[in-house]
Amino acid sequence: MSVMDQSWVKVQQKAFTRWVNAHLGKRGIQVEDLQTAFKTGINLIQLLEVIGEHTFGRHNKNPRMEIQMRENIEIALKFIESRDVKLTAIGAGDIYSGNTKLILGMVWTVILRFAIAEISVEELTAKEALLLWCQRKTADYDNVDIKEFTWSWQDGLGFCALIHKHRPDLIDYESLDGNDKEGNLNLAFEVAEKELGIPKFLDAEDMIEVKPDERAVMTYLAEYFKVFSKGQKAENAGRRINKVVELVMALEEQKNGYNDVANDLVEQLNNQIGILDDRNFADTIQGVKEQLDEFKEYKRSVKPELIRKKLEVNSDLGKLNTRLRVNNRNLYTPPEGLSAQEIEQLWDVLVESETNRSKALRDHLQKLNRELLDELEGVARDYYLWAQDTKNKISGIEGDIDTQIQEMDGVIEEINNNAYRLDKAKELSDRVTDASLEYYTEVSYDVLESSYNELLKFAQDQRSLLENQKFVNEGAKVTQEQLDEFKQMFELFDKDKKGSLYPYEFAGVLNALGDDLSEEEMKQVFDKYDSDGSGTLEFNEFVDFMTGRIEDSDTAEQILQSWKIVSKDKSFVEESDMGQAQLKKNVMEFVKERSNPLESGYDYDSFTNEVLYN
Repeated sequence: MSVMDQSWVKVQQKAFTRWVNAHLGKRGIQVEDLQTAFKTGINLIQLLEVIGEHTFGRHNKNPRMEIQMRENIEIALKFIESRDVKLTAIGAGDIYSGNTKLILGMVWTVILRFAIAEISVEELTAKEALLLWCQRKTADYDNVDIKEFTWSWQDGLGFCALIHKHRPDLIDYESLDGNDKEGNLNLAFEVAEKELGIPKFLDAEDMIEVKPDERAVMTYLAEYFKVFSKGQKAENAGRRINKVVELVMALEEQKNGYNDVANDLVEQLNNQIGILDDRNFADTIQGVKEQLDEFKEYKRSVKPELIRKKLEVNSDLGKLNTRLRVNNRNLYTPPEGLSAQEIEQLWDVLVESETNRSKALRDHLQKLNRELLDELEGVARDYYLWAQDTKNKISGIEGDIDTQIQEMDGVIEEINNNAYRLDKAKELSDRVTDASLEYYTEVSYDVLESSYNELLKFAQDQRSLLENQKFVNEGAKVTQEQLDEFKQMFELFDKDKKGSLYPYEFAGVLNALGDDLSEEEMKQVFDKYDSDGSGTLEFNEFVDFMTGRIEDSDTAEQILQSWKIVSKDKSFVEESDMGQAQLKKNVMEFVKERSNPLESGYDYDSFTNEVLYN
């Protein structure tokens, strides 16, 4: 056997023996030499039961004769072939007799079938898939260029890069020296074994002193793929939990936000209704006019703000329930007094109170106006009665000239003393003019004043006549006056009411659903559902979009399965499990705060059913 043959046999024997022991160790079995390890067939059957998840039936459990041992080996080989593995140039006799090369070939065939064949990437062969996986994971690392499973791994940087890619906390990659091959290899092998549980199938000298053995390297790398794939599943499970917990947290925040805004609106409505229902009106026309001006100012500035807040409340509840519906959750039932229906009923009370106050103020003003007009007309009526009575009194004066003159002096004095009637009429007339009510009465102060002056002049003229009469008798010549209600989500974002959504309107929908997408991502979603390529989403296309989101919702069963992965099949989850699954800090704090604490961790079952999907 040449030196090269001896080197690969040595490396493969070491790597394959360690691989076999890694699996047989689960049954408390360890072998030292593959050349004799499978001679009885028992260890081979044990190995296949572990990696093939199969229980062999009848076989020789304590073989003592060669024929019994060969029978066991034949049973094992037939099982391998039953798993679509073609064995060539090897039989029970080769294994029994300890043909090292053929035994190594058989073990490699088993490794390919049960450890590497499960690696699948883009319909490539298992070898190609494993190589592509290594290339993708190390593509961003300096001084790493994976082309095959031999020389590309000799300096150890490739192994270190794989570990750093998935667990950057375990290796300081930037500090590594590509020339320190042995140091890099030993670092990777030790970290992988101690921190990741990956058995040390290789030694540094196996990689440095000779060309690295492709099969040994592939066998070792398959363990990396297996471990990191499990970690990826845990990360995926963690992301799923993060997604749902953060959704619940966001929904709770939305609910609290709605409650705050709705409660503030209800308080303002009740306060405003109390003001509108107050009937402590002013007792003057000017006072009532000021109250009417205040009511107009309320309609001009306060009412629009209430309308804006009401629309905001309706919009918030609509967005919240849309998000709940899209995520396949029960619609939100607000606390008593804060539901959309109750707020709408309270709004109706406000509108009724506005109508009633406007009417009551105007009725009260009309009453005060009528009272003012009645008072003015009463003063005028009393004046005319007095004036007529005074005229009658003048006409009824009799007696001698001196007596008549004396009585006329009394009438004139009485007329002067009744000038207060004009003062009262002037005050009331001015108030009527200020109230713009002059067109609602026939009474005029000017007419009253003219009448008064005429009466006074008439009395004075009568006295002059009497004086003249007296002079004649003595020989002297004497001369005589709310908003429509919101519609459902499609109509809410259909701003131009044309029955379709433009991309910018659709972006508003995504924002309401809590999606934080880039412009390009949004366009991809839009184009996906714009089935007719019209550049807008008609309602049927919008329904398709919403249905697609519902079907993508996470269920409680999926979350529980994710918890099972994160907790490593335990009935509880530990904080370290959540950390390894890369749950976000705020999510972990929420889980710990809202979960039932157990002696060893947290009860994720009750947390999922009672908190996330209650």
